[in-house]
Amino acid sequence: MAETPASADYLYNQSKRQRSTAAYPSTGLGKNFKTIASRILSDTDTSIYYLSNGSFDTHIKQQGQQQRLFKEMNDALDVFCTEMQQNGR
Repeated sequence: MAETPASADYLYNQSKRQRSTAAYPSTGLGKNFKTIASRILSDTDTSIYYLSNGSFDTHIKQQGQQQRLFKEMNDALDVFCTEMQQNGR
């Protein structure tokens, strides 16, 4: 547990070495993918990344809600995948 702050500091400092320059959507998911892209491009030596996109358990106006959530995910993933391919990742 004592290594946790040191690991967090390492990830934070390392991720500033090469920031993502792609234009991600200005959504929470877009911002999270941009952070992950910066960490990957900075060679932080991390194998697994985790992010969350809220809940797809919609009951009221389900079709519209799910379309919005899937579009948000698709838009962010599209930029992320393109940036990773452009950088040989």
